[in-house]
Amino acid sequence: MGRYGPPHFAAMDEDVVSIWATKGALADMPENYFEVNYGGGDDEPWNTFSNDFGFGSYDDDFVEANCTEDWRTVPIGELLEPLSDSLHFKEAAIRLAEQAGLGSTCYVKLLYHFRYNPEATGVRESKYMKFIGTFSYDRDK
Repeated sequence: MGRYGPPHFAAMDEDVVSIWATKGALADMPENYFEVNYGGGDDEPWNTFSNDFGFGSYDDDFVEANCTEDWRTVPIGELLEPLSDSLHFKEAAIRLAEQAGLGSTCYVKLLYHFRYNPEATGVRESKYMKFIGTFSYDRDK
């Protein structure tokens, strides 16, 4: 998967967020899983996370993440609560996370203005993360 190749999920004109959560212990995830490979060529992946989910780059300016201090699992709503605009999508995200078996986790990653579509990539989960869903919000409210 190249960093600039399709499929493209950027949605800069939309108030939308795509959410992933860890499936297991954060300690089991490679330290550099989300580390951006800025020096790589066009054919190299942006990072392991994006490569695992079948897409290229994303705008780091529109990313938020939250984890527990001691890497213990907590209800996913506790991790979503302090994040931007979560009031608009938190309850729907909690429902989908619970349906996916991730009602509790230790880490969430949110890509804002990014409409991930697992049907386009064929990937809903990696060894470490599971895609929860894409949610609309209204940042003006």
